[in-house]
Amino acid sequence: MKKVKKKILFVYSKMIVGGSTTSLLSLLNCLDYNLYDIDLLLYSNDGELQDQINPQVNILPPVNKDIGRLKKIVQLEFWHSLIRARYLSKKKGNALINAQFMAKYEAEACPEMEQTYDVGISFLEFWPMEFLVRRVKAKKKIGWIHIDIKEAGLVSEVNYDTFDALDKIVMVSQSCMKNMKMIYPALSGKIVCVENILSSDVIRNMSKRSSSMSFENDGLRFVSVCRLVFASKGLDRVVNAFSRLKKENNLEESVCWYIIGDGPDRERLEQMIKENNLGSHIKLLGQQINPYCIEKYMDIFLLPSRYEGKPMAVTEAQMLGLVPIVCSYSSAHEQIKDGYDGIIAQNNDEDIYLQLKSVLQGKYDLGLMKKRITEKDYSNVMEIDKVTNLLNEA
Repeated sequence: MKKVKKKILFVYSKMIVGGSTTSLLSLLNCLDYNLYDIDLLLYSNDGELQDQINPQVNILPPVNKDIGRLKKIVQLEFWHSLIRARYLSKKKGNALINAQFMAKYEAEACPEMEQTYDVGISFLEFWPMEFLVRRVKAKKKIGWIHIDIKEAGLVSEVNYDTFDALDKIVMVSQSCMKNMKMIYPALSGKIVCVENILSSDVIRNMSKRSSSMSFENDGLRFVSVCRLVFASKGLDRVVNAFSRLKKENNLEESVCWYIIGDGPDRERLEQMIKENNLGSHIKLLGQQINPYCIEKYMDIFLLPSRYEGKPMAVTEAQMLGLVPIVCSYSSAHEQIKDGYDGIIAQNNDEDIYLQLKSVLQGKYDLGLMKKRITEKDYSNVMEIDKVTNLLNEA
């Protein structure tokens, strides 16, 4: 007798370059399509990695987000939330708070899905999770969260009802899980950890593809791969550190920092580079569908984030043999042994400057660190077993 496949729905935002997208693509490649019938619903179907989705996945048309917009804007609760969200976002300098408050209304502006699923999965916080809870019929609902709720500075009570409506809440690192349980102790029984799935073979094979760029300078090469968002990624802190190092004559002309990515703070970043006369030291390479064929030419992966979940970009860089320098976000010590196979700076401007100065002055043995990194396997495809267990429990 032929076994009936489980009907699974994934809800996500947009297939743009980023860690959570890479994780979703990896997960969809690892699932057994003899057991699961997979639908994927996106907020928008025009992301640059849309064509990388496993062909066995059924990509649904994007939802009609305007159908309930009039209903939304006449709600008094909506306007109260909007005013509070704008006020708190401005007061705390945290745009995520606005997204946190408004996601509920964005979801409620969408029509309810007709299909009933065995398992519904939101693979990102905010709109995908709110849509799953409010607009999807599923026997079991699982929400993936890729940020550290505590470090991201969100308003905890806003999402409680949404989290409570989920059957499982998946965090991507042990530290993120610990913080989540601390903030929501009543929900501890449904909070689990599943790390982002990555295969070193996939990353290394992609790095072997040719790049149109050439890197002729023989100085120390730094690289960052991230969204250009100062509030989370902290790129402004490194620009300030480079400026200080240059004024002290501690920044050799051959040293260069390449930044791969795009985002809302690109114009501000360009202005900072210009104002500090760092054009020869900082190069913006924009969005790259395959950053790995550029990263392979680099020496150091630099991630000065103010907060993170468990950034895949660090692990991807390690797979390519780069030495990571990061700030002490919650999961940093899960990824790096400080001083052994990377450097963890304290999460403040001064220590970022001091650690970069130490690197440029040769106080760290980068060659030995690189050797230790290349001898380690950073793949974790066995995490797929945790995912299948979650699916099979339904």
